[in-house]
Amino acid sequence: MLRRFWVLLLCCGVMAACNRSDDSGSKSAADWAKAGETDGYVYYADHASITKADEIVTMSDLFDYKAARTEGGLHFRRPINPIEPERQLK
Repeated sequence: MLRRFWVLLLCCGVMAACNRSDDSGSKSAADWAKAGETDGYVYYADHASITKADEIVTMSDLFDYKAARTEGGLHFRRPINPIEPERQLK
């Protein structure tokens, strides 16, 4: 539960940093590109986060839910998934 709180707090910080409107020329924390859309959410991928180690490729992704979801008593719409899904290259 505490881990989810910290992940949610980190997500809010990243979103706030990405939405800065100053003209400092700094790059955003992630360059999210729309990768797909369903009736329930829009899916984004951060191509800059793609890494490869041997035959394992990982990347960060983000689901922008169109309706609020509840998990563990917390309501959220934009959780950022850590780099967990692993795919074997063929």
